[in-house]
Amino acid sequence: MANGRASFEEKTEEDKPLTKSLQYFCKGRGCRHKGEPELRPTAICFYIAGFTFSHVEVYDRVKDLLVQYPMIKILDIQYVPLAVHLDTPGTENRWIITLNTVAARNQIAGTTLHIRGRKVTLRRYDDIIMLEYRKCSRTKDVQDMVDKINNFTRK
Repeated sequence: MANGRASFEEKTEEDKPLTKSLQYFCKGRGCRHKGEPELRPTAICFYIAGFTFSHVEVYDRVKDLLVQYPMIKILDIQYVPLAVHLDTPGTENRWIITLNTVAARNQIAGTTLHIRGRKVTLRRYDDIIMLEYRKCSRTKDVQDMVDKINNFTRK
């Protein structure tokens, strides 16, 4: 640290946990991924527009749902503001809920959750993230082909 300021390398090292969690975001019109996404076999997710929901509110709604399933526990709730990351206002944002077991995830997947009068469907995170990854990969492959054709025709 020179002159009381951290160098770029030091800042990058400090931010590694954050950048690791931000390395893959893909939804709708944009793609920003580096390699295959990290799978989370015990996670479910849902998409909802708006920034006005809190972690506590999401936790309470999921907890209300889990009254029927006393063995299922919530380990983590993560908010992913896709509209910010993709710079596309109007894009739905992702909420990821990590449960205690794969069986718990399978039991809850497909369930409808009600948040402030809006219905959202809980989906298996791994299924959704791999679908998005494949979609982005195909889009990139098509764009690469178009670029090659354009380069060829310019010559």
